[in-house]
Amino acid sequence: MEMVKVMLVDDKQYNIEMLSEKLQYIDNIEIVATANNGSQALDVLSKLETLPTIVFMDLEMPVMDGLTAISQGKALYPGVYFVVNTVFDTDDKIMEALQLGASGYLLKDTKIDALTRAIEDVLNFGAAPLSAILAQKIYNFLHIKNDAGRKTNPLSKREVEILQLLSQSKSYTQIATELFISPHTVRKHITNLYEKLQVNSKIQAVQMAVENKWV
Repeated sequence: MEMVKVMLVDDKQYNIEMLSEKLQYIDNIEIVATANNGSQALDVLSKLETLPTIVFMDLEMPVMDGLTAISQGKALYPGVYFVVNTVFDTDDKIMEALQLGASGYLLKDTKIDALTRAIEDVLNFGAAPLSAILAQKIYNFLHIKNDAGRKTNPLSKREVEILQLLSQSKSYTQIATELFISPHTVRKHITNLYEKLQVNSKIQAVQMAVENKWV
């Protein structure tokens, strides 16, 4: 690995020292700058003759937080990789950091070997893989978000059964035979479910049910 210039941004000096000690165990790493908040980090970057390849960024800092600094820094210095280094492992923080352009998300208790792999992956692929725990958090976050966007099913069990059969292109007579009810009852159920879903056709009803995973 060629010499990699890095910058450390954290409002607590002992966190900077702790990360510096870890980086000393990794070959070809040179710490070229430090800063104590996002605003100071951007100011330091603007004055460096040679930009760092990687900026390790804390999130919770005074004056300017890490997320804001990443957003502005990525716009100003697209060639710099910003990697979060924080104690916060909440789903929303992880997602927001990645959406703003962070190339990785590390926790401050990350071991040296994992830190080494993260740096290598950022250099080779432009992004560091998330740990299994953080990846699971993102999955859960997206799953919950998707579920939140779905409508509550207003249909009765019988109406869902009829909608399932409609989605299979079954006729009213076929549905009546399968469910052991009369075609008239099938029509009545379909009228009711159209009303509940506020749709005017079988296609619209089936589409809504599929999109919301009711069938």
